[in-house]
Amino acid sequence: MATLDTQTLLHIGIEFVVIGGLTYWQHKNISAVRDEVAELKEKLAKMEEIIASQGQLLMQHEQFFRGVPQQPSMHRQPHVNKPIPEEPDVSNEELDKLLASELKTICEEEDEYSEVEECHGDSCPVDFKKKKKKEE
Repeated sequence: MATLDTQTLLHIGIEFVVIGGLTYWQHKNISAVRDEVAELKEKLAKMEEIIASQGQLLMQHEQFFRGVPQQPSMHRQPHVNKPIPEEPDVSNEELDKLLASELKTICEEEDEYSEVEECHGDSCPVDFKKKKKKEE
């Protein structure tokens, strides 16, 4: 046993390499987890601060609304059917003539659009093509 043969030395060397590799890998993983835990602790502290400030705001709003007297008008009143106002008794032809005369008046005032033809029935041929302005 005084001398170790090469096979035993090789076996011991490989065990050191494997154990060293596993130790390095484990240390690397533990460091990554510690960094993540530290980051999450920072986020948690920030979130707790935000929650505390929101809680203070809620308390302030609650105190404000408790100080405001309750108004009875805030309760919803039942819906009452109101009578529909009667429509004026005007025929479609009268409305068409009135509309055509209004359009004709507007076109004459603006002097940019072509003439409006008389309306017949449901169709009202209105030509809104711009007139060519006379070059002066």
